[in-house]
Amino acid sequence: MTDDEKRNGISAKTKRFIPFEMGMPSNIQDGVLPQYYQEPTKIVIDWSREAVRGMRKEKHSDLANEEFRFLKYKNHISFSFTGQYAPTFRIASAPIFLNAASRIIINDEKTRNFLLGCLNSNLIRYIVKNFINHTVNFEVDDVKQIIIPPHKTNERMISLVLSIISKQKQNPRYDYMSNEQVEIDRLVYKMYNLSEEDIQEVENWFYRRYPKLARVIEEKLAIKGG
Repeated sequence: MTDDEKRNGISAKTKRFIPFEMGMPSNIQDGVLPQYYQEPTKIVIDWSREAVRGMRKEKHSDLANEEFRFLKYKNHISFSFTGQYAPTFRIASAPIFLNAASRIIINDEKTRNFLLGCLNSNLIRYIVKNFINHTVNFEVDDVKQIIIPPHKTNERMISLVLSIISKQKQNPRYDYMSNEQVEIDRLVYKMYNLSEEDIQEVENWFYRRYPKLARVIEEKLAIKGG
């Protein structure tokens, strides 16, 4: 697409529909949150010149701000901030997206994967819900308050995140939460120097806050343990 088509719409009568990303639902029955990877979107939006003109006349648009549309999104992290289990973080899947599926813009894949591991950990969820925003409507500015140790990039965590993404590409319902996620959480606890007592507090909080999800994960871990 040309810069003019990105700003003002496509004039051609065909091929005027482009991929469009919305938020993803949770699947608590399987003990899986919509994190790390999402399948390429099957939703499209009419990007004809007429449609774009109509959008500009709307008093309010649910689309992301114009300056964030059509960016190269390979290394972007998309996150949903509304719902009981929000925020959830995953790789972006389309050049146009809803405000409710906002983006963290990352420059490289390695950093993106490292941040995915951190942001999807139990510890960051605990910090977010207890000290930043405890409601079901997590705001964009709330993300900016999350503190990630700036000098650390854990290669093992990156490897685990890549493993999750690879398996989710084969099976979107892959049970990462009772597999790789367990070690990711341990790595994040270590990265933030938590004591055993602190770790137990986070784990207990997770069970109290999300009893259905925690129960499913616990049952799967018990089966693995024999």
